[in-house]
Amino acid sequence: MGITSIISSVGLAAYGVSQQSAGRRQQEESLNRQAQIAQQQGQVSSRYADIQAQAAQEQANISSAQAFNQADYAISQANAERTYAISQTQAQAQYAIGQAQLSSEFSGREADIQKGLASLSAEGATRSTAINKEILQGQQAIEDQRRIAMELGARRDTIESLRRGQSTQAMGLAAANAAGALFSSGAQGARAQARSQTAYNVQGVRQNLQIGEGIFDINKQITGSKMKAEDLYAEIAQRQAVFQTSRANLLSEYAARQASSTTQYYTGAAESTSRYYESRANAQNQFSAQQAELTSRYAQQGGIIQSAQGGIAASTGIAQGAFATAQGQFALGSSQSSFGGSLLQAAPNIFQIGVNPATTSLFSTVGSYFPQFR
Repeated sequence: MGITSIISSVGLAAYGVSQQSAGRRQQEESLNRQAQIAQQQGQVSSRYADIQAQAAQEQANISSAQAFNQADYAISQANAERTYAISQTQAQAQYAIGQAQLSSEFSGREADIQKGLASLSAEGATRSTAINKEILQGQQAIEDQRRIAMELGARRDTIESLRRGQSTQAMGLAAANAAGALFSSGAQGARAQARSQTAYNVQGVRQNLQIGEGIFDINKQITGSKMKAEDLYAEIAQRQAVFQTSRANLLSEYAARQASSTTQYYTGAAESTSRYYESRANAQNQFSAQQAELTSRYAQQGGIIQSAQGGIAASTGIAQGAFATAQGQFALGSSQSSFGGSLLQAAPNIFQIGVNPATTSLFSTVGSYFPQFR
């Protein structure tokens, strides 16, 4: 039994050494695997960190581009509003200037019409006066002829009266002569009576002549007054007609041109407003499209970051699993090494047990567990 115990203790020690060596190798392999896993995890983390950094930088660039796009949009909108306000102000100023020029032009034309009307009235008055003078001269000539006729009639009546007086006187003288009283008082009375009758008749004719002349003068004055009145009425009517016609034409043209100017102004304002809102809509659409593109790119970079984070998480999980496996191998190697160390520690005791007869039965029992050392 002693030799057997010695051999058993030596074999047990050798097996312990082999187990301890195998455990230590397994621990070294586990440590190397853990170091390799840590290195790989570091590389993966660094790669994904670079991806995340690049994506974050791209997101920062996109955010900067969005901010620049927003600022550029605000500037373009401000410029469009300023341009629109300037164009509206200029259009209003041009419209006001055009209205002022139009008013000035038509005021001058109205003044020209008034001057022409005054000149025409003066010319008409001159020509009318000349015509009226001709009419008056004709009427005056007619009245002169009638006066001549009246004076001739009066002369005839005067001569007739003288003839009648002479005839009466001759008859009286003849009677007186027949009575032989040519130079008597009766003859003288007859002569006086004849002269008195003759004077009376002549005086009546002259009075009729004066009355006729007065009537002709009055008719002449009345005719002149009527002609002046007619001239005045005609002049007033003519001036009013010319003034109303000229003014109506002027107002019609002024209204037409003012309407045209107003229509042109509002048409231009409408076109300017339409261009302004079209420009705003185009700028808004362009801005929205750029923002949508930037937002899509930002979301894409966010997806890259999330994908990198997922990759890191997956890699970390795999590394943790591999690390846990390596740690399990290390623990197994530690256990195996500890087992080998325990066998090394138990070998001297087994040797003592083999030498001691009292423990032979115990050795046999141990040998049953390790038949290779029997």
